[in-house]
Amino acid sequence: MLSLFCSCFWTTTEEGKNPSRKFVHYIVYAPILGLIEIVTFPLAVFGYFFWIIICNVFHVPDYAILSYPDEPIKSPSNPTLDESKSRYTFVTANLLLGIESLGKFQNMPFVYSRLQKITDSFMNINRNEHDSCKSEPLCNSPILEGSKLTNEELMDTSVSHRWPQVDFMCFQEVWDRFFTYKLVQSLYPEFKHFVVDVAHHSWKENCYFGTSGLMIASRYPIMEAKFHACRHKRYSTWQQPICYGIIMAKVDLGHKKVGYIANLHNVAYEGKDDLVSPFMTEAQSEFNLFREDTLKSEEKLTFATICGDFNFDNMSPSDAHLQKHSIFSQYSDYCMEGPGVDKPWIVGTEHRQIQIYEKELSSPKSMKNMMVDHIKRRYFIIDADVAEQTMDLMYCQPKADENGEVRPKPFGGRRRIDRILVDAKACQSKVEGYQFLTCLAGQTDHVPVALTLKCGP
Repeated sequence: MLSLFCSCFWTTTEEGKNPSRKFVHYIVYAPILGLIEIVTFPLAVFGYFFWIIICNVFHVPDYAILSYPDEPIKSPSNPTLDESKSRYTFVTANLLLGIESLGKFQNMPFVYSRLQKITDSFMNINRNEHDSCKSEPLCNSPILEGSKLTNEELMDTSVSHRWPQVDFMCFQEVWDRFFTYKLVQSLYPEFKHFVVDVAHHSWKENCYFGTSGLMIASRYPIMEAKFHACRHKRYSTWQQPICYGIIMAKVDLGHKKVGYIANLHNVAYEGKDDLVSPFMTEAQSEFNLFREDTLKSEEKLTFATICGDFNFDNMSPSDAHLQKHSIFSQYSDYCMEGPGVDKPWIVGTEHRQIQIYEKELSSPKSMKNMMVDHIKRRYFIIDADVAEQTMDLMYCQPKADENGEVRPKPFGGRRRIDRILVDAKACQSKVEGYQFLTCLAGQTDHVPVALTLKCGP
């Protein structure tokens, strides 16, 4: 309620175009919401301290596994126990589903409107109907690796406005339980297994306040899970109430085959502090330990992946110390040529939030057209030339040349902070497809990413 009250006084670029409509927020919504907040504030304070007592007296799990029973007859679109299956597709997406004031601060549309559009889009995943929304297998690596096409033609292959066939989805910034279960509702019955409510509640981790915002959706049963919280934060800022971390899960692929999937969210805007690197070291170590502790001798390891919002890219000067992190020597990033160099067909995944209402982001198709254009993309996706990770990135514009024109640059619109890493050596797996997805155009400030693995010798 406090968040809705505060959001009445924060104006997005779209609301600024219609001041008279915003005036209604000031004179109607704000007084009503403010009165409700005054009445309920004592209850909120009491609830917060009561929650602290509960967390210290009782055991509060770090996560919850939600599973729906499989139907007796498996559908062709959900072959959860298919022994011959060797291809698995992963998607990672930062959805920015949180309190309304946070969304307004980041220039996003009304959170409940975005939630509805996101869930509507999710209902198209793994569809078998013969229409424009049909999901298809993702298998474009031969084109990306061996083609002599131009960079723009390659980007047309690597960027898609439709969901592929998906087996696992990793979400970041799903901050509220209501949003979580609306997503579950939209993904069911294609996805029947979920890791939700992820957080370790303590004073050091989150001041007994926020969750991690992490969530995993799986078409396969989740056998075990573990959460490791990040303590590398600025304790005097807004980072403290957020339970950044990594959630790890072991999934049952049937016939003694198992897979491991991790979903992480790194601290944003670390500035001059070294916050991300030590947590990356912890994340790598914790995931390896989780794999060692839970893999049984009779089980066959099929894949091990790390998805998430890493909050650093592979090209910017500010992230040079992270581009050589040891995690990339074990878990490969398919988009990297090497530290500091990305493959020519990649695009960035972090939006310029100030542009979120423009017509280029009004539909998945129009967003795809923008993403493959080297000049237009610079206006909407942050350049990979960041000198320092600060909140100025929320409002920055592309740098023009000496003539005042924005031209194509090797780093233009290529700040790629959302990744899927694969331990290909340990699992004998090979990337068969990789795409940047525009399916959620205008509904989040990140570009979802998809990867397909072919597992086995």
